[in-house]
Amino acid sequence: MTEKAPAPKARRLTDRFGPIVWLAAVLGLWLALAGCESHKESVALYRKANSLWEGGQHIDAARSFITISEIYPGSPLVEDSLFWAANLYHHFLGNVPLAERYYQQLMVRFPEGEHFHPSLEAVAELYAQERETRYKAILTYRKLMLAEAVAPRRDRYLLRIAEAYVGLGRLEEARFELRKLITQYRSSTLLPQAYYLAGYSYYWEGRKPLAVIALNQIGKDFPDEPIAVRARFFVAEIYEEEGSLRKALEVYESLRGAYHNPTILDKRLEALRARMNRSVR
Repeated sequence: MTEKAPAPKARRLTDRFGPIVWLAAVLGLWLALAGCESHKESVALYRKANSLWEGGQHIDAARSFITISEIYPGSPLVEDSLFWAANLYHHFLGNVPLAERYYQQLMVRFPEGEHFHPSLEAVAELYAQERETRYKAILTYRKLMLAEAVAPRRDRYLLRIAEAYVGLGRLEEARFELRKLITQYRSSTLLPQAYYLAGYSYYWEGRKPLAVIALNQIGKDFPDEPIAVRARFFVAEIYEEEGSLRKALEVYESLRGAYHNPTILDKRLEALRARMNRSVR
């Protein structure tokens, strides 16, 4: 009887592909070490950028943050670096194109990142600065209104949309947004500003009685808010413009001790009394 040949022993992978596996292992180790070294370098550059920022060297700080994103694209510090570079160009250097570029770059690369919505809000703020991009600001704020992650800020976005519409001269649309803010967010701390902006929009249209109603609402509902004093001063100015001098005098007088600039208030009162005396003669 012929004996069966023994089954061949299973070869280890390293027996069959020893040189390749060895090379792969060495390469993997090298890449891991290189990655560690790159991370160390990116951390050092990040610290340098922060130090430059603290020292007031804002251009160099921004460039250092950008360098991290360009030379170490795999670093976990890239998202933060792009955000702070954009912030530096936005708030410290006043370079709108570069601020927008790096906010946009961050949002494309990190759509789920922690800085996505703050960057989107910052871009909307940049758009709102110029008339030609103001409608883009409105669209960007509307996009933010849909995001659950920033739901607590929806009242703020409504106010910003209204402000942008006022800046475009589209006053009825502005007041539509303000009505939504006032009716849907009754506990918002922005309601006094909403009423003030509504009053301003009516004043701009020449509808001064409606402006007075909106401005007086601030004093009724939010008497302790600083903007209530500004609103009363505005009402006095409207009365003065309309020739209701006695009403204007009463409101100006009520602002004694409350208005931030007593000298201006005294001059207004002096000029108003002189005007009233002339009209009596």
